[in-house]
Amino acid sequence: MQGAQASLVLAIGAPGFAERLLDAAGACLAHDAAALLIFHPAAPPAVLVDRLKPAERAWLYGDYLSGVYALSPFFRAARKLKAPRVARVRDIAPKGFAQSEYHRRYFALIGVDDMIGLLIPATNAETVFMSFSRSTGSRRFTASDAKALGSAAELLSAAVTRHARNAKPWFLYLSYNAVHTPLEIDPA
Repeated sequence: MQGAQASLVLAIGAPGFAERLLDAAGACLAHDAAALLIFHPAAPPAVLVDRLKPAERAWLYGDYLSGVYALSPFFRAARKLKAPRVARVRDIAPKGFAQSEYHRRYFALIGVDDMIGLLIPATNAETVFMSFSRSTGSRRFTASDAKALGSAAELLSAAVTRHARNAKPWFLYLSYNAVHTPLEIDPA
């Protein structure tokens, strides 16, 4: 974990920051797949890093980015976020989650049994969302997993804050119809 954190510090303000951020967070817990997205209230999420399984990837770049994201418990949790937050999907999902539109149109289809996320406010409007999942049949994320990820949240949040300040504009959104991912700007 310390090696991943050191690599993250060296990547602040540089291309490759998002990959190092996901590496540092992912070093805290065992997972089968991961992704790093930017949530913005006025635009579809931007996928910065995608380490998903092929079946999960198709749903992310299809239904999820086409609008199902607005029903995500994590997207909803990001709306009024003032400080970093670690949450397991079952801890923030509304009652009746298994019967919800989001579950029916996305979560039940992606081959994931459990998901945990770290949300970090990046700017006044943008939130970094790092998602870690475990495949169907795997053990679920525990309170200890959430605690392990939470123990790194302060460092990860500080890195995001510094990167956002040093790499202005820190991410440039491209047209959703043209490209589903943002272009990271090299501040040099």
